[in-house]
Amino acid sequence: MAETITASPTGSPESTRPPFWRDIRVIRVLAQIAAVVIVFVTLRWLFGNLTTNLDEKGIPTDFDFLNAPAGFAVRDSPFNPQSSIRDLLWVGIRNTAAVAAVGIIIALVLGTLIGIGRLSTNWILNKLSTLYVETFRNIPILVIIIFFGFALFTFGPLPEFNPTNPPDEIGFPGTDGNLAIISKSRLGFLSVANGDNSGFFWIIMAAALVVAVIVWMWRTRLNERTGAPHHRVLYSVGALLGIGIVAFIALGAPLGWSYPEVSESAVGHTPRYPKVGGSSLVALRPTTATSLLLWHSASIPLAISLRSFAVQFSLLRRVRRRPQTLSLSTACSDTGSLSCHRQSESHCRQ
Repeated sequence: MAETITASPTGSPESTRPPFWRDIRVIRVLAQIAAVVIVFVTLRWLFGNLTTNLDEKGIPTDFDFLNAPAGFAVRDSPFNPQSSIRDLLWVGIRNTAAVAAVGIIIALVLGTLIGIGRLSTNWILNKLSTLYVETFRNIPILVIIIFFGFALFTFGPLPEFNPTNPPDEIGFPGTDGNLAIISKSRLGFLSVANGDNSGFFWIIMAAALVVAVIVWMWRTRLNERTGAPHHRVLYSVGALLGIGIVAFIALGAPLGWSYPEVSESAVGHTPRYPKVGGSSLVALRPTTATSLLLWHSASIPLAISLRSFAVQFSLLRRVRRRPQTLSLSTACSDTGSLSCHRQSESHCRQ
């Protein structure tokens, strides 16, 4: 009679699991908890030490100082010496936003053009673009701001702006108004003036911008689905301008031009800085905006170069993985076919 021998289960997880004080999972959790407790206790001690020292010296820790008068004025703004520090912060935020908006737009355009130049096969264009990038990227932004401030508006060739020494005035062709007023201390430019129904017009333009974005997405999806030319820029800009022109005519020209001009009197301004019409600003703003856009526009070509490298690397991987498919796609584009079969990619549709 055969005897059946069964082996008892050994080596179960319960028998091999280490105790909790040696379990790596438990140790990780305990270490994270200990780190959080140490950071919290350290910050609490530092905060208590700070408040204790401030109380001993009689320094208040509330925000009532924001309601105190600043004691000085800010040019090109309604801020006066009696205004509060809270209003001063708001003026600084608006000025920073204005400089940033102008700098971002110009830097994006300039940086894109320079980035395209770096990818060009033209030797002169490629080297000049590279020289621009390498020069401004290796100079601290503060040095650029100081240089333009002194070179253009302190010791530069621009005239002074005071009642005895008028600034340079650039006339607008075909009109009696000025296109720009240039001096060391102040600049004036042609600007858009809001008239009747201007608020409603800008609301319509905001809605038109949303419509332009929707049109852009629609043309993109149409191109991906059918292979037809998308013409996204043409359709989107056409929708934006079309709605804007119709709204402008229907509302009776709610916008107009404001020409910069030097005032005969200096009411509300010091004698050194007479009033300027149009859109006026002190020299510090264009100095800061110019320096920032030059420095940041040198960073955009680097992103374009990395993007180009990523595209080339992706194409190289496709060649190694699917050489026949890529050759077929290239043949389709060479024969002028509108699109290829997106799933099998085995034939072209004429």
